[in-house]
Amino acid sequence: MSTIKIRRPQLTEAFGIGAIFDAPGMSLMISESSWDSSKLMEVEEPRLVRRLKVDRLLTPVPADDKFVTSASVPARRFPAWAYCPSCNSLAKLADFGPIQSVKKCPGRNCAGQQLLPSRIVVACPAGHIDDFPWFRWAHTDRPCGTPEGNGKLTLVSTNSSTSFADMRVECQCGASRDLGDVLMPAALTSVGMNGCQGGTPWRVPGEKEECGQTVKVLQRGATNVYFPIRESAVSIPPYSGHVHMVANALWGMFKDLDPADDLFRLNVAHLAPKHNLTPAELTEALQKKRAEVSGQEADIDIKIDEFAALSRPPQSGTFRDQFLAEKIDAVPEQHAHWLKSVTLVKRLRMVTAQVGFSRIEYPLDDNLIRELKLEADGKKWLPANEVRGEGIFLEFKSQHMNDWIAKNKLPLEARLKHVLHKAKDSRIIQRTELPASPQVIVLHTLSHMLINELAMESGYSASSIRERLYCLKGAEEGQLRLGILIYTSSSDSEGSLGGLVRQGSPERLAGLLDKALEAAKWCSNDPLCSETSPEQGQGTEGMNLAACHCCGLLPETSCELFNSLLDRTLLTGGAGIEGFIS
Repeated sequence: MSTIKIRRPQLTEAFGIGAIFDAPGMSLMISESSWDSSKLMEVEEPRLVRRLKVDRLLTPVPADDKFVTSASVPARRFPAWAYCPSCNSLAKLADFGPIQSVKKCPGRNCAGQQLLPSRIVVACPAGHIDDFPWFRWAHTDRPCGTPEGNGKLTLVSTNSSTSFADMRVECQCGASRDLGDVLMPAALTSVGMNGCQGGTPWRVPGEKEECGQTVKVLQRGATNVYFPIRESAVSIPPYSGHVHMVANALWGMFKDLDPADDLFRLNVAHLAPKHNLTPAELTEALQKKRAEVSGQEADIDIKIDEFAALSRPPQSGTFRDQFLAEKIDAVPEQHAHWLKSVTLVKRLRMVTAQVGFSRIEYPLDDNLIRELKLEADGKKWLPANEVRGEGIFLEFKSQHMNDWIAKNKLPLEARLKHVLHKAKDSRIIQRTELPASPQVIVLHTLSHMLINELAMESGYSASSIRERLYCLKGAEEGQLRLGILIYTSSSDSEGSLGGLVRQGSPERLAGLLDKALEAAKWCSNDPLCSETSPEQGQGTEGMNLAACHCCGLLPETSCELFNSLLDRTLLTGGAGIEGFIS
């Protein structure tokens, strides 16, 4: 197989384990097995490792700054059926040649015609996926009439269009059937396929699991063939500090040494100056690493820990640290009633790990998530990726939020009753661990309006900017810790241009907020958008009100809540509600 390049971030997103990857001349599925540990490197993020209960987070060693290759990422051919547009032959790849390398039809009159992978596959909500039953489809009404009972198939098109209705599967025995109804819900029951066969091609080819769930025919490139399930964490002190990074790098040398031994002290004294550290600093970091590895360090709630670091960033830092932030207490006067403080995150590192995937729809049940089970050198690991960039953190005044909700209690209940009821039953919202509440809708809507404005002001595209919402219980009863982190998420130079932090500076932030709120007052789909029925809602599972593609929605990669729980009215006022910021 020729060398194929994949961007590293895609290995935890669209092309993670279990996904179909369209490579030049072939269709591949990223495999869960056969990873070579010598071609993997560690992604350090101790808090995420503890949360996911694994030993390590790993990523393939890149061939250059952006790409990894098929030499370090195991993949298998899938679907296993292909079609030659020259001779119309439809067969398994093994019938054309060596399954891992064949790309062209060996037919005498095909002149090396490129083979095309099957356009359709079958999958079930439990994550299984299989080849479409081409042979059974052609012989829906009668068995194959050839002596061997396995006649050769062809895929014939009328050439009037590329739709399935104009395509027909034919067998040399004379049996045939068109594909006009292949995407219908009951399509597979007509060929006797009443339940899932349990195919797991991302593990071992040909391996099957017991399933029996209803299967569905999907186009190979459809977005619902694969939904990656991910967890992420911002690298924060002390784990983002230079001394901690050095301790991680040197841990293999020190893990079996007793800190009281002379050899331990000699190695520390020798190595510390080489990394611009004192022996005391390196010794302390190694002791923390030992406690962390032995499990003596208590589990930390990832977002609580992040909120503390963002709202009270360390005053000192070096250019080697992965987290550098500056808190600004002087907020714009016209927004001081709701905005407590602003933190300019000048350097930020976000680590994302893939924990599993699902198919057909986002899983409403944890049992439908295909959890990844990977081991290297006897240790559990998960694929991960890190991105570096910058960001702006806005901390809200909890008391103002409480007062606003109390003042607008009745109209808020009337407007949000149905939306919040749907959200509390939605597995999409439950997986984010954010509460379904008016506070989250306010945070989320303002975040989207700011990202849309930043995309025009900062030089970053909207798809390069992401959000992270914080709605956490406070130390005092009834008080919440509320905030928004808006950050860049690029693995290359686009993540550190400085344009985002500059927009959070005191002289620019007031104008940015004013423009975002002005944009929230009007949508080109108004009055249809702003007058959306509270009972019906719009968008994902009907969990949006005054928010649509023309005003409040973002690219899927940017949003933490799948573009749900949005309502411009809560910001600007209307329907008997006083706007949160007005």
